[in-house]
Amino acid sequence: MSIVLYQYTLSDAIRDGALIDVSKTAVRMGVLMPVVLTEAVWQQYVEVSDFLGDAEERLTPENRLWDLLGMYRLAAMKDPKEDRLEFETLVKTQPGQSSCVVLKAVISPSETAIPIITIMTPDENLIPCFEKVKKNADAKQQKGAIWNKT
Repeated sequence: MSIVLYQYTLSDAIRDGALIDVSKTAVRMGVLMPVVLTEAVWQQYVEVSDFLGDAEERLTPENRLWDLLGMYRLAAMKDPKEDRLEFETLVKTQPGQSSCVVLKAVISPSETAIPIITIMTPDENLIPCFEKVKKNADAKQQKGAIWNKT
């Protein structure tokens, strides 16, 4: 018999800010599955820092999100059967300077078994917000408890 010590769901991760739900924008672009971004992707490539806010270029989080999701959609259309893919997008990193960055998208089931697309940096794990929870649970498991991640 297994004892569930802690269950951290997609809804918990969104509520805590570890994942950002961008599904409404994705649906407007024709992406049929729910889409979340990791906090790192949101902060580094969608949120506009003060020094990058150029009114003439209309650089807003909505515009940057639209560009990022558009590049994901183009990559996904090239190979629609893949559940993992890397894609490139161009982002403004400094005033007057843009860089090409590589991001990773993974399709996996949510706690309700509905497929969800998670967009993250290449060095992030599938759901990085679970790592802290898992470490704490692993420590408890060594003391005889069993951890069950769903």
